[in-house]
Amino acid sequence: MRLRIISGYLKNRNIIVPKKIENFRPTMEKVRGAVADYLNDSITDAVVADFCAGSGAFGMEMISRGAKYAHFIESNRLLCRNLKKNIQLFNIEHKCSVINKDIRSYLKTMRKKVSIMYFDPPYNDVELSKIIPELMPFMEKDGFVIVERVKKTKGLFSLPENTYFVESRNYGKTSIDFYKNE
Repeated sequence: MRLRIISGYLKNRNIIVPKKIENFRPTMEKVRGAVADYLNDSITDAVVADFCAGSGAFGMEMISRGAKYAHFIESNRLLCRNLKKNIQLFNIEHKCSVINKDIRSYLKTMRKKVSIMYFDPPYNDVELSKIIPELMPFMEKDGFVIVERVKKTKGLFSLPENTYFVESRNYGKTSIDFYKNE
């Protein structure tokens, strides 16, 4: 499998991915590109949280396009080790942190707000999708929460005050939901 950074100062750099990981489904390049284009003006100097980070392609794309910092939260140790190798390879250690924790555990200790959150849980983990409203309080004013899901599932749920659904975009079998904080 080939993954690469699409744009920015790391453009065309290949992201190394482990060969055999169960339930590993990196975000497609066209989806990452479309989301980055949508967020365009919001990326510069943003602090990003890439939840269920996997390969880290989304967070690295944000760094390449001008984000100030990216937190990669991933529960799989092998994927975390791989993420750290790619971060070192791209020489962006000073702009990244890799946290090897389940998102539920991480949210209990999360203290800082972020500008952009990308949440890409395993498509078959219905329980994990239920924590989406718990992400919203950690969003900065005018920040975004982007949720990747399989198109055939529902994406709407009750939202905390000052948070609203912006839109949903479809890319093949994938839907991307955009939420914003006012």
